[in-house]
Parts: sequence; structure tokens; C-alpha cells
Amino acid sequence: AAAADDAALSVPDRPSDLQQSAIDALRDAPDFDALYLQQLRRGLEEHLGELRRFAEGGEAPALRAYAVDAAKTLEDGRATIRALEAAATEGTEAGRALH
Repeated sequence: AAAADDAALSVPDRPSDLQQSAIDALRDAPDFDALYLQQLRRGLEEHLGELRRFAEGGEAPALRAYAVDAAKTLEDGRATIRALEAAATEGTEAGRALH
């Protein structure tokens, strides 16, 4: 999509300070699974918002189409995260497997 729109993209070679802080928090977390799901959900929501904004107002048509498709994929991921959180909270077999 980037090539189709002649868009220049850069990919960082290391985590941002915020990302590194999240990684460090996981290392020391008393309940790794709960914190991981929380971080995963928060990151997904942030990225979903960015994708939606770009899908609605981005200037690059191919990237805008990609953002629409990627947002649909993240919506599916959101449902999966919610199911995992519910299972962990309810103490179901899936929830017990998380702990």
C-alpha cells in the first residue's frame, strides 16, 4: 500500500520509551497475564483509533484502504481480548489456563 501511494515509511529499530516501560512493567508484574491483557487491549484501542482516523481522512488512497482492512482485523482482535478477559475473570477453564 505504501509503495502504491509512493509513501515513505520509517520503522524504528528499538522500542519507544513508552513501549520499553510497558515491557519493564511486565517483567516485574505480580500478575503477568492480567497486565499483559490490559496492555494488549490498551494498545489495540490506540491503534484502532489511529487506523479509523486515517481510514476516514488519510490522503493516500491505498493506505486508506489498508487502514480500513486493518481496522476490521483489530476489531476481531478486540473480541478475542474481551473473551480472554472474561474467561480470566469468570474462572472458567480458559481463565484458569491463563493463570
